[in-house]
Amino acid sequence: MDNTSDTRIVDPPPADACAEAFAAWIPGPKERNDMINVAAYHIAQRSGFKSDPRDCWAAAEAQIDLMLSLKESQAKLQTIVDNALDAVVMIDSDGIITGWNPQATKIFGWTKNEALGQTIESTIIPPRYREAHRRGMSRYLATGEGPFLNNLIDIQAIDREGREFHIELTIIRASSKGKLEFSAFIRDITGRKRVENVQAARIRLMEYASSHTLKELLVATLDEASALTESTIGFYHFLEADQITLSLQAWSTRTTSEFCTAKGEGSHYNIDAAGVWVECIRARRPVIHNDYASLPDKKGLPPGHAQVLREMVVPVFRKGMIVAVLGVGNKAKPYVEYDLETVSLLADLAWDLAESKRLEAELQAMATTDFLTGLFNRRHFIARMEDELARLNRLDTQCASVLMLDLDHFKDINDTFGHAMGDAVLKHFANLIQGELRKIDTGGRVGGEEFAILLPGADTAAARAFAERLRQKVSEMRVSQEGHIATVAVSIGIAAMKAMDSSADTALVRADKALYRAKSAGRNRVEVAAD
Repeated sequence: MDNTSDTRIVDPPPADACAEAFAAWIPGPKERNDMINVAAYHIAQRSGFKSDPRDCWAAAEAQIDLMLSLKESQAKLQTIVDNALDAVVMIDSDGIITGWNPQATKIFGWTKNEALGQTIESTIIPPRYREAHRRGMSRYLATGEGPFLNNLIDIQAIDREGREFHIELTIIRASSKGKLEFSAFIRDITGRKRVENVQAARIRLMEYASSHTLKELLVATLDEASALTESTIGFYHFLEADQITLSLQAWSTRTTSEFCTAKGEGSHYNIDAAGVWVECIRARRPVIHNDYASLPDKKGLPPGHAQVLREMVVPVFRKGMIVAVLGVGNKAKPYVEYDLETVSLLADLAWDLAESKRLEAELQAMATTDFLTGLFNRRHFIARMEDELARLNRLDTQCASVLMLDLDHFKDINDTFGHAMGDAVLKHFANLIQGELRKIDTGGRVGGEEFAILLPGADTAAARAFAERLRQKVSEMRVSQEGHIATVAVSIGIAAMKAMDSSADTALVRADKALYRAKSAGRNRVEVAAD
C-alpha cells in the first residue's frame, strides 16, 4: 500500500512572517517554564551534566527573562515606531532600506514589503539629488563626517508616483547587530510650505503695491498665483455692480508675452459673451475645469487667445456681491483643492489692495484736481510750473510759455441764465482746453473763471498760435442748458518762462498782466507780455 498519498509537503512560511509572528508572540507561564527547562538542559549538557541542576535552572531562568525583557522592549519600540506621526525609514551603509513604518507608507506610497530591500535612492530621493546622496554617503563612510546627521533638514522627496514634495527630516546613526545603520525621521511639510509660500507672496504684493500702479499690481498678483499653482496663463477682471458687465483689467506676464495676442484691456462686455469660466459668476462659486476640451458648452476662443487645456476661476465677494474674478489655467496636472485656496487668498488680497490704490488715486485727484472741470487746481498747476522752471535752469537751451485765460463777461452768463449754465460753460471750456493740449502740456483752473496753460518747449510765437487757435474755437462754442444757449469768448495773456525767474509765480504774474491788456483792449483777443 502506497502511503505517500497521505503525505503533503508544505512550503515554510516566509522569514518575515516568522519574524513578525515571533515579535507578536507573548509566552504564558507554562511556555516560560518550558523555555527555561530547555535552556537549563543545554546549560547542563555543556558542563557534561556535572553542574548543580539548581544552578543550571537559575542561569537558564536569567537568560530567558533577559530575552523576554528585550523582546518586550523591542515590541514597545516597534509599537512606537509603527504609530509615530513621522515616517521612520532605516537604511544600511549600502543605502538598502531595512526599516519602514506605516507612516512612511502613507507619505511615500510604498508598502513595507515593497520598500524593504530597495535602495533609498530609487524610492524617495529625486533623480537630481541622487548623485549628491551617493557622494555624501561615500564621504561619511570614509571620514565619519557629514552635514546631514543630527540636523533638521528641509528638502524635497518623491513618492511612488514620482510627485515631488517638501519634507523635513533628521538622520541619526545607529548600529544593528554590529552593522552600521541610519534612521531617518521624516515629516511631510507640503501643507506648511504651501502656507509659507502664500504668506510670502502676500507680503511681496503688499510691499509692491506701495510703489506701483493698479495694473502692475494686478499683473504681479497673477504672476504670483501662476507660480504657486504652476499655471502658464492667468487673468484678473472686475465685475460691475449690475453683476453682468465685465471690465477686462489684466493678464499675467506669461499670458501676454508667450500665449495671447488678443487685445481687450479696459473694455467692457456682458458675461453672456464670456467663456465657460463665467460659470463662477452665475453659480457664485469657484469652478475648476480640468478637462476643458470635453466641456459641452464651451465657446470658440477669439483670435489670438491662448489655448486652454484646463482652468480654475475664483470669484471675489464684497457685501454679497461679486466684484472681481481671478482665473489661472493650463497647469500640467489637474487643479486640486489647495490650488483653489491659494488663488482665492491672492484674489481677495488683490481686491483689497486695488481698492486701496483706487482710494489713494481718488484722494490724490481730490488734492490736485478741480472738482468741476477735471483740470488741475491752482496749487498743483503752480507745482508743475516749478518743475518746469527747474528744468529750464538745468537746460538753458529750452523754452516754455505760460498762458492766462479768462472767460469774457462770465458774470453776465451767471446772472442771465443761472449758475447751472455757468457751470456748464466752465465744463465745456475745460473740455475744449483738454482737447487742445499735448501730453506734455498742463491745464489748470486757477480761479473762478480763470484758467492757465503751461506749454513746455514752446516759445511765445508758438504759444500765440496755440492761443489764437483756442480763442477761435471758444468763440464758436455754443452751450445749451435747459433750453437756453450761451455764447462765450475768452481773453488770453502769454508770457515766456525764464530761467532767471525767482519762482513760477513770476511768469504767471507777467501772463496775468498781458491778460489785463487783452481785456482792456476789447476782450476776445490774445496779448503777449514784453520780454
